[in-house]
Amino acid sequence: MKQCIAVTEILRRIVVVDTKEAGTDGLENAIERVKEAYKAQEVILDAGDLVPDPVTGEPACFCEADWIDPDEIQEMDADFTL
Repeated sequence: MKQCIAVTEILRRIVVVDTKEAGTDGLENAIERVKEAYKAQEVILDAGDLVPDPVTGEPACFCEADWIDPDEIQEMDADFTL
């Protein structure tokens, strides 16, 4: 019987942007600049950016992928065998 397990990680990186504008305009421009940098791969998140679960302290969450049809799971190739 195959089981489908979802692995979820949350990554976060803080990017500091120096703007000449204050208030909402400065914030909107800073967000847009970081979005552009992210899309251009100037900002790349990696394992050092993992956000641990605040309760367990674990860097990843493991749970059943119960949104996938059980019959479909049985047709999938297994990544591991126990």
